[in-house]
Amino acid sequence: MRPISAATSSSWWAQEGVTIFLTTHNLAEAEKLCTLVGIINHGKMVALDQPDRLRARAAGNTRVEIGGHGIDDRVLDLVRAHPQVASVTREGDRIIVELVDKSEAGPVVALLVQAGVMVEEVHREKANLSSREGPWGFSHRSSPC
Repeated sequence: MRPISAATSSSWWAQEGVTIFLTTHNLAEAEKLCTLVGIINHGKMVALDQPDRLRARAAGNTRVEIGGHGIDDRVLDLVRAHPQVASVTREGDRIIVELVDKSEAGPVVALLVQAGVMVEEVHREKANLSSREGPWGFSHRSSPC
């Protein structure tokens, strides 16, 4: 969408109950125009949240991949409720946890152990869009849309 079109048309779609699908590579534009942003990587929705929360995840959160046995829906709910957790997704016998800001992984791992999970491995990486995998799995050659 051209900036002039965006500025003049944003008032009519700000009404309650109106949904518009906007495709853009510009997160700043999405922040101004959208209340909910989805990020698609290689045809898969990898993030869906409010623009400010997506930006916070990309800027300073830490991604932790934890593998083990005994990870079920009850455990996922416990992890999601932890105050240091921004988001959690499950991939088989692994979970990917986005920690708020620069939180430590130890309390989340301890929670998993207390819940009966047999933790076998923990990998931690700083989440940002310029890293090899980034917070949403982008490679250097892929784009957020």
